[in-house]
Amino acid sequence: MVLPIPVAAMGGVSIPSSLARKMTWAFSILLALELATSGLRFYFLDLWGGVIMTLISIFGIFVVRYNFDLQWTVMFGVTIFFYGLIHFVMLLERMVALWPLFPGINNPDHKVLVKDIVFIVAPVVDWTLTVLCWIIFRSATVGSVMEERQPLMRSGTRSSVGINSSTFVPFSGEGRKLG
Repeated sequence: MVLPIPVAAMGGVSIPSSLARKMTWAFSILLALELATSGLRFYFLDLWGGVIMTLISIFGIFVVRYNFDLQWTVMFGVTIFFYGLIHFVMLLERMVALWPLFPGINNPDHKVLVKDIVFIVAPVVDWTLTVLCWIIFRSATVGSVMEERQPLMRSGTRSSVGINSSTFVPFSGEGRKLG
């Protein structure tokens, strides 16, 4: 799933508002650069790469729009990390195939130079976004006390009758006597 459902972003863990204000401009600039490189991929007739890059950029726009909800930030960070790996492999492939002429500076066709620049910029932008997602994740999880979840005890059900709630440990692997 690339586009998040708006309802799913509600009720999540958010980052501190001071960090959200700082990250909004950096995320926005990098997402604009990501959208610009996806437009250049359309220009070079790499339609599939342009579509996927555009969808992932839209996913990042949803992350900013929902104020860096932790769930969507982590999903976007993992997605953009692996997409950065793909871009890095494409860069290495291009470097190996055209090694003596790789940066097409002397090529009379300027499309080659722009294509090389796109291949160099894409993994840098992807991994910078990954680092920002990691910073957001660490700020939301380090230092905050994660509350323990209590087992759901329904009144009147067989499992809630006769079990001392102070010693009840769900899913601990201990056998219980029935009856």
